[in-house]
Amino acid sequence: MPDPFGTHHSKAMVLFKHDDTCQIIIHTANMIARDWNNLTQGIWTSPDLPLLKDAQTGDIGPFEIGTGQRFKEDLLRYFSAYGEAKTGAMTTKLRQYDFGAIRAAFIASVPGKQQVAKLNKPSVQTSWGWDGVRNILRVVPCMQRPTDTKPPILVLQVSSIASLGADDTWLSNFRTILSVSKDRQHNLRPPICRIIFPTAEEIRVSLDGYDSGNSIHTKIQSLRDQNQLSYLKPTLCHWSGNRNNPEAHIRNGGRCRAAPHIKTYIRFTDNSMSRIDWAMITSANLSTQAWGGLAKEGEYKVSSWEMGVLVWPDLVAESSKSTASCAAMVPIFRKDLPTISEHAAIKGVEMLVGLRIPYSLPLVRYEASEVPWCATMDYIEPDWLGKSWTPYGA
Repeated sequence: MPDPFGTHHSKAMVLFKHDDTCQIIIHTANMIARDWNNLTQGIWTSPDLPLLKDAQTGDIGPFEIGTGQRFKEDLLRYFSAYGEAKTGAMTTKLRQYDFGAIRAAFIASVPGKQQVAKLNKPSVQTSWGWDGVRNILRVVPCMQRPTDTKPPILVLQVSSIASLGADDTWLSNFRTILSVSKDRQHNLRPPICRIIFPTAEEIRVSLDGYDSGNSIHTKIQSLRDQNQLSYLKPTLCHWSGNRNNPEAHIRNGGRCRAAPHIKTYIRFTDNSMSRIDWAMITSANLSTQAWGGLAKEGEYKVSSWEMGVLVWPDLVAESSKSTASCAAMVPIFRKDLPTISEHAAIKGVEMLVGLRIPYSLPLVRYEASEVPWCATMDYIEPDWLGKSWTPYGA
């Protein structure tokens, strides 16, 4: 790694199958047993992709963000960044496949520095980190209109919060980037930001008890950490919601005891949280290493490798017989598809796209005395398995 604070954090599979198809799988789990057994994870899978016909091999861009051709272009640029010796054979083979059935935008991070003045040319190059997601969101329409009285909600659900700075400058800038939309020319209300992160109590009662906390990280002990906590605190919400009163959740994610290693970024249309403008699943946590931070004036630096996918309802409509303007995305819980009654409740749409949500709604904010789980602290109270917690090396 070029930066000691960076990490190879991407999680993905490329499957070449015996029927001459391939499949791209982007997920959030590391190759350790705990990640696949008792933690909440997320997985996006492509359709099975057939080999290109001979006449298609010469297709050239630029391709629109959200199309399978653009997904392929960005994915190959990402893999090529590892170097010919490491991924050259795989990228050569991937070029032979037709990605046309994919309806999603590929978002990734590659370590390195970029000049801010040379950004914003997505038709020519793939941008990494925060600039990449900004370029995607510039083509994503949102349901909010100038007459709406309820602001949209940005929900950032992560398994790690790094050191973001003594004040909220970086977080505020990142929130502004996530607020970008195709409709930015309208005088729209800025989204409210909420960050979902578990408390020590939620880790204590999780399926693996305190051991779940090995995969979940933030720091709250030093003065610098306390300063960060002070500006994060108003945004923090519980992972498991109101665990002691399950009936309070009409929309129950059903995973309150499966501690989160999943990372999701979702823009809900308004504070009823009944419709979704866009959603992203990614390996990227809330950190400057993952998304990029200013290295010096006019230059920003990404330190880690990350991979993710961003989707919005129009993409699915465009791949069907429906029209893009007649599609809506809604949160669904403990199932894979919206019901007929849920479809009936959304007026004026031909297609309802369901997005499975791992947490429960409505969100439950931290109380004044509550703080996030911190793996570098001692926890004397036994978890449900009878174990206390002492940090490694302590």
